[in-house]
Amino acid sequence: EQCIPLTEKEVVVIPTKTVPQGVSAMLVLDDSASRQELVQAITEACDATHTALVTYAARDSDFDGHKIYAGEYLALLDGALVGSFASTAKLFDELSWVVDDLSPSIITVYYGEDVEETEAERTAKMFKDCFPDAELSVVNGGQPVYYYMISIE
Repeated sequence: EQCIPLTEKEVVVIPTKTVPQGVSAMLVLDDSASRQELVQAITEACDATHTALVTYAARDSDFDGHKIYAGEYLALLDGALVGSFASTAKLFDELSWVVDDLSPSIITVYYGEDVEETEAERTAKMFKDCFPDAELSVVNGGQPVYYYMISIE
């Protein structure tokens, strides 16, 4: 939005909240589409993209009325806490139940700088086992803080 006054060109800003929404927006870009068609396509792509984040609790805290202890793994879906867990196995089991309600057709697993590729592949296999009809991709996102950023479409 800050670049709008700096250019003579027509600029349309479609706000996104997560990196996966931004990626989904870029994937539907079509140079031959009208501005209105592009805005509609990008908005629909962003609305259809859910984001799961996996991180850890650095300290004891409370989130949405849920007690969290330092060192636990946290799962969030679209900003809402799914839960906090002592193990990633339990976290991904619970997350898969929540994701199932979204009927995903495309899942992209971006793994962070603290995750080994082999571990990311095991995580992706769990999603593939839970959602065999979904197209699955694994990408080294290299992001700090979040072990995983998962795009669910």
